[in-house]
Amino acid sequence: MAMHLPNARTDDELINILDEPETWTVTSQGRRLCFTASLRTAIERGSTFARAGAIVTTLSRQSDNVIVPPSKMCRLRKLIADRDVPVVP
Repeated sequence: MAMHLPNARTDDELINILDEPETWTVTSQGRRLCFTASLRTAIERGSTFARAGAIVTTLSRQSDNVIVPPSKMCRLRKLIADRDVPVVP
């Protein structure tokens, strides 16, 4: 049986909030790598850190502690590219 994080969201729920202004944290093994102003930016920054060799362990939203694990971050990056999800101002 798969374990579900209590504050996890589906891919579609996360796609819908990509550009909502909210503070997200990119974390590597308990260390905060950066804060971002949206989930889209957190995904981009997390991917950049990962390509540079960092072990990105989570993206998390500050207000309600929504957690995005690395596997979901990679899946969302692909969905954004495949669906050509535009930036919402």
